[in-house]
Amino acid sequence: MVKFVKYVNKEFAFEISYPDYWEVNESDPFTAVVFWAPLETMKDKYKESLKIVCFQNSEDKPSDYLVTFSSKMVEEALSDEDSTQIIEPLSDALLSGFPAKQFSYMRQVNKLNIYTYRIWTIYNNSDYHILWFSEMRDKDRYKPYFNKMIRSFKISF
Repeated sequence: MVKFVKYVNKEFAFEISYPDYWEVNESDPFTAVVFWAPLETMKDKYKESLKIVCFQNSEDKPSDYLVTFSSKMVEEALSDEDSTQIIEPLSDALLSGFPAKQFSYMRQVNKLNIYTYRIWTIYNNSDYHILWFSEMRDKDRYKPYFNKMIRSFKISF
């Protein structure tokens, strides 16, 4: 049984639970935190991870901002690489009880098929983005961990 522990980020007012044996990295200036799974074997070439990106907006956003912004996110994902394939199309979701958007895609990175799941919401003029990265072949094995982490995500107010 995997033990999950709580991570609290006071700067962006959120908390999330993660497997206690995963590495926590707060050193990337463009992310709030990244949780890294350990390599599974010596031959493993990719560390699965969950990244949380937060930023505060200086102005109020229009009521349709989540929808407008979400369409741009999908367009950007598709325009980045020729190898990008949508796995799950853009859809409505909830993140920490707030309306959110989600989608997933696969692209080739260094000859590996990388699955990316993205979910995001806007609360109190702050954007909260969670990105889960996994080798496509390992996606289903890691899905229970990532789902538990995402369900545990709470915006503190």
